[in-house]
Amino acid sequence: MEQIYAAQLVLFALGLALILWEPLRFALVPKSVKRAEASKRAVEEFLAQNLHTTKGHTGLLIYVSFAEHFAGLIAGNAIDKKVSKETWEQVMRELTDHLKRGALKRGLISSVEACGKLLAKYFPPGSQDADQLPNHLIVRDLR
Repeated sequence: MEQIYAAQLVLFALGLALILWEPLRFALVPKSVKRAEASKRAVEEFLAQNLHTTKGHTGLLIYVSFAEHFAGLIAGNAIDKKVSKETWEQVMRELTDHLKRGALKRGLISSVEACGKLLAKYFPPGSQDADQLPNHLIVRDLR
């Protein structure tokens, strides 16, 4: 009886150690759940950075989560009315292509440049007030 109890205890400890091992735990989460969680965090970040509060509703967030292999873009209402979903998808495809090749810097620069060109087309410089919020990169480690 004691041997069964000891074996169960060893198996429990081994199972617990495996579940607590982050790479395995993360690998077990379905891709759809990871993408949904990353998408949710992108919206939370858009709100946390007050990008929804600009006068013209022209806030824009490029969100990249390496853990979930996710890149997304959230634009304010005024931008969404002018720029098609397909256009943003193309910008994100180019970004993810760069990321897959390990070209993080080039991918971020090219996506920011592409967004800048689109915004300049529909919201020419000088047509709105000066930047209401800072333009900056935010890096978070969410482990």
